[in-house]
Amino acid sequence: MPMDEDEAQRLDRLHGVLRHILRRLYLAPVDPSSLHRVLDIGAGVGTWARDMALMLPQGADTQVFGVDLQTSWDEFLGDDLPSNCHLMYGDILRGLMFRDARFDFVHQRNLVRSIPSSKWSDVLREHVRLLKPGGWLELHEPDYSFSRKSMDPAPFADRLSAEIGRCCAITGVHLDMVSSLHLCLEEMGLVNVSYRRLDIPLGEWGGPTGDILKNIMSRDFEGFEASISRSLGPMAAFDFEDLIRGFWDECEQIKTCITLHIICAQKAPLPTPISPSTSHNERK
Repeated sequence: MPMDEDEAQRLDRLHGVLRHILRRLYLAPVDPSSLHRVLDIGAGVGTWARDMALMLPQGADTQVFGVDLQTSWDEFLGDDLPSNCHLMYGDILRGLMFRDARFDFVHQRNLVRSIPSSKWSDVLREHVRLLKPGGWLELHEPDYSFSRKSMDPAPFADRLSAEIGRCCAITGVHLDMVSSLHLCLEEMGLVNVSYRRLDIPLGEWGGPTGDILKNIMSRDFEGFEASISRSLGPMAAFDFEDLIRGFWDECEQIKTCITLHIICAQKAPLPTPISPSTSHNERK
C-alpha cells in the first residue's frame, strides 16, 4: 500500500495496538543489556525501531536500524528520532547490505503480503546470516484467517479469508505459509524455536482495542479491494464492498478474531571453548 499520511497513521496505530496487547516490544527471551545491534525489517514509518531505541541505553554501543522500501521517515517522524536509531532503504527480497553476524536481535512484522512463498526460504536464510551466534529472531505475521468465540457459522469471515487468499495468490503469496515458518527455522538449525498463535478481537465487541483494530483493518481491506478491481474489474470490487459490510456485521454477532503468528528462534551460540585444565582432566 502506498505510504501516504493515512497509511502512516494506520501503521502507527497498529504498532500501538500490538504493543498494548503484547505489553512489550518483543517476546523473545532477550536481556536488553545484551542488545547492542538491533534490526527491524519492514520498519514502515519507524515506530517500532524508534521505541526500541528509546528503551535501550543511549550511546554508541547500542544502535537500532530499521529498513523498508519507503524512505519518507522525515515526513512522518520529523525530529522524533533518537540518535541511536537509523532508518534506511532496504529490500529483504534482494538481501540487505549489512555484513554477516551483525545483529543481536532481528525483528520483522507484517511482511507476509510482500513475500512470495517461493522466497521465504531465502528471506529466512538472510535473517540467519545477519544474526550473531546466540542472537534472536522474532517474526509477527498475520495470515488473514479469522477465528471466532462463537460456534455459529461464519460465512462472511470464511469467504473474506478465501477472497484475500485468492487475491494474494495472484502474486505468488500464500498466506498460510506463516503457520509453518517455525518448522523452516528448525530445519535451518535454529534452536529454542517457539511458535504462538494469538487471536486478537476484531470489532466493537472487543472493546477499545477491537474497535481501533477494526478501523485499521478497514484501511487494509481497501488495499485488497483496489487489487481485486485491477485484476478482476470494478464489478468484483463492488461485490467485495458488500462482503466487507457483511463481515463487519457478522464480527459483532460471532465475536470474530484475527490470527497473528509469532515465532521466536535463536541462532545457535558458538560452543564454549574448553580450557586446557578441563581438557587435561578429561584425559585422565
